[in-house]
Amino acid sequence: MRAVILCGTGAIGGATADPQRGRHPWLTALPIVLDTTAATQLGYVPVATGIDLLADEIDWVAAQHVAPSSRFF
Repeated sequence: MRAVILCGTGAIGGATADPQRGRHPWLTALPIVLDTTAATQLGYVPVATGIDLLADEIDWVAAQHVAPSSRFF
């Protein structure tokens, strides 16, 4: 739904076949699990779920968008 809000169409292009492109420490075949047990025991409470925060960010970006036709008037 939010892709429609941002007028998302098509596919992301420009990727190369270079196997080293995009490598970073988080690139792994196994899932990376973040254990927040200790933080929770110390009183940490997450603000929201990751998907909710992502949705809020997309809404913010959409609100900042200025249509190209209205930039010069």
